[in-house]
Amino acid sequence: MRPAPPQPRCWFFLSYAHSQPLPGREETDTDGNVRTFFRHLSAEVARLTGAGEGTQVGFFADLAEAGSNWKAVQSEMLAVADVFVALYSPNYFNKSWPMREREAFLQRLSTVLPAQEQRLRHVVPVLWVPLPPWNDIPEHGTALALGRGVPEYEENGLRALCMLRVYQPAYRRILQRLAQHIVDVARTSPVGPSAPLQIDEVRPERRPVRPAGDTEKPFLISVLCPTLEHLPEGRSPTPYGATRQRWRPFGAMRELPVADYAANTAERRGLPTRIIDATQDGAAELFDTCPTLLLLDPWTLAAPGGAEILALVAKHLHPWVTCLVVADRQDPEHAGRGAELSTQATARLGRIGARRVITVLDVDELANRMPAIVESTRKEYLSTGMVFPPKGPHETRPTLRGRRQGPGTSGKEE
Repeated sequence: MRPAPPQPRCWFFLSYAHSQPLPGREETDTDGNVRTFFRHLSAEVARLTGAGEGTQVGFFADLAEAGSNWKAVQSEMLAVADVFVALYSPNYFNKSWPMREREAFLQRLSTVLPAQEQRLRHVVPVLWVPLPPWNDIPEHGTALALGRGVPEYEENGLRALCMLRVYQPAYRRILQRLAQHIVDVARTSPVGPSAPLQIDEVRPERRPVRPAGDTEKPFLISVLCPTLEHLPEGRSPTPYGATRQRWRPFGAMRELPVADYAANTAERRGLPTRIIDATQDGAAELFDTCPTLLLLDPWTLAAPGGAEILALVAKHLHPWVTCLVVADRQDPEHAGRGAELSTQATARLGRIGARRVITVLDVDELANRMPAIVESTRKEYLSTGMVFPPKGPHETRPTLRGRRQGPGTSGKEE
């Protein structure tokens, strides 16, 4: 039997601010300038390596074929790429997927390259869009170093250089410099292929590029559902995972947890997001200061300690907290007990103070309504949450005459 031909080498993996495709949806949030830059960088790397015409020398998410297992393709390419090129922009750090890509690549390197300095050579940050002056991204300096001697790069970012004809000489200099770095690192410090990580299980630390005290809070996705360890009696374990964040209520959407789906929808609207387990210490208190979508599995009421779990959020169901009761009418266990629990959950939420309660019973309804749910939740927070904060101590605002006194004080200045 003739051996299979060797696979082309993946010299670089291009990471940028994008979201995971929504199941069953053809929409994409890929910036067309990223495609153009990827094509130019691939051509330059191919020239330096002598790769044949048409040979794929790099990868980015838009190359995954429609209908393919997108996450598996991403994981496989991260496991064989030599260099990770990250297009830094404010949204890069506010979207969960590029941060997962980066963390998965770093975890792979940690198993084959013992020295941190050696590992960091394989991660090349590029200033795609200028970051705000208050950013605290340690690699910002490395991204700027790529453009040393090219002031147009630091001032405008590589995206503008790629777009505008007037900047083409500067763009070509950065492009050639980056391609040469990729080839040099891959040749002098080869890492070889590794076993793919499950990228959807990677949970990196989020580093939103925002100043302390910025008025835009993260859009919270909070989950209340059973876990494999605490299942209701007689309930199938299929929709559940080791953590609440892994809950997959719909058989037609098993590959994407409903919390990730909601976060993906919010991210596509430019909102920084955060997924939390509502039962963790202090988690419900975040509802007080953030627009919040609470995802509730009705089977929570039948789980051990279900009533106590729901009570954890009772004091934090502000007008800007949307409670979404999620069930699957196609689930064989929904008919009968599941439907009864859905009715009970809606009624219980109303009794404990929830003002915004919505029920969805199939995946198409979830997909059609989720964008509007995200938008209305955020708008409610902007109109009421920021104007009328929850009761309790608050920082007094400075005035020209001193500090304004809080409610209930004499109003006299000391």
